[in-house]
Amino acid sequence: AGRVSTTSGSMGALIEEPTACPVVEYGTAIRVVGRFDGNRETTMAWIDGTPAGVVAEGSRDCVVSTMNAGVGPHKLRIKEGGVESEHMVNVVRLDVKPPVDARIGRKTAIEVIVDGLEEAEASAFPLRVVLTNDTPKLFPFGEASEVTVNGNEVTNGRWSGKIEFKPKKKGQFSMGARLVCDAFLKRIGL
Repeated sequence: AGRVSTTSGSMGALIEEPTACPVVEYGTAIRVVGRFDGNRETTMAWIDGTPAGVVAEGSRDCVVSTMNAGVGPHKLRIKEGGVESEHMVNVVRLDVKPPVDARIGRKTAIEVIVDGLEEAEASAFPLRVVLTNDTPKLFPFGEASEVTVNGNEVTNGRWSGKIEFKPKKKGQFSMGARLVCDAFLKRIGL
């Protein structure tokens, strides 16, 4: 979160029909890949009929703000020149809950919850939640760990899972999490 980038020639063939990342984290932007003119002022976007800002644009993709979109399914509409496309996008909340009473040498778990997957397209799955560990000396899973989110495991728009570990030493820990939409990356050739 907080960083926006567009692609400059690292993708394979140019994707003519715009395609949007179908699942994004709340507070981040939606990446739409396709042919664009590189001028964000000529591109218009709407989320559920409300204007949404085009944050960045290159010749192969644009990035649309989700600032006014709450958690859940949304219809994204993009228009540039005579080309218009619509995409279903789920904005999700990603929660990582640390164990309450972690003890040295005793197995415990970090709970991972993804909310907002109601009506998510089957083609959006699997997703991955990647945990980054800023204090690897405390956790045996190393620098990063991940869990897979499968569509058949989503109930009422929510998925939850756990990553088990045994703390190695006493102390405070710090970790982060990010959502990766592998199906989208595969679709665009990354």
